[in-house]
Order: sequence, then C-alpha cells, then structure tokens
Amino acid sequence: MMRRMGSIQKWITYRKDDSGEEICYVTLEGLARLTHVPMTSVRRMQEEGLIAPIRGEERLFPQETLRRIAKIERLRAQLQIDLGGIDIILGLM
Repeated sequence: MMRRMGSIQKWITYRKDDSGEEICYVTLEGLARLTHVPMTSVRRMQEEGLIAPIRGEERLFPQETLRRIAKIERLRAQLQIDLGGIDIILGLM
C-alpha cells in the first residue's frame, strides 16, 4: 500500500493560493491515471478546451478537473455525445 501512495504523490502537488490556503493540483499524467482515461483522450479534452491547466503551468490542473473528466466520460460513453456537444452541455450547466 505504501508503494501505491508513493506513486500517487508524483502526480499531485500542493501550492498556496493568494490567501495562503493550500490547493491540490494534479499533473496531466495523474488525471489520466486517476480517472482511468487514456492520456490521448485527456490531451484531446485539453486541446478542445474542456479542461484547462492553471495559469502559468502547462501541466498542472485543479483537483476539480478529476470530477469534470468523469462528467465528460459519462456524457461520452452513456449518451454517445462528441466533445463539441459536451462543451455546449457543460457550458449550460
């Protein structure tokens, strides 16, 4: 179990925001691994603007991105909606 936690740590980092609160961020690889979505699909979501890294960091994403990817994958798998349609749906939510 300790091995597994060690590997997760390389995908997660904590940074303080302007108020001094620690915020959890996940790497691009971490998003793919933790959501069980292929890296190419996660990259495509980023290219399509469905997920976005934090400003100034090309490969660090807010922790909430994990939930967003889960929503995207549900819409894609269960309702057969393409990424363009998902962008519209998420914009309305």
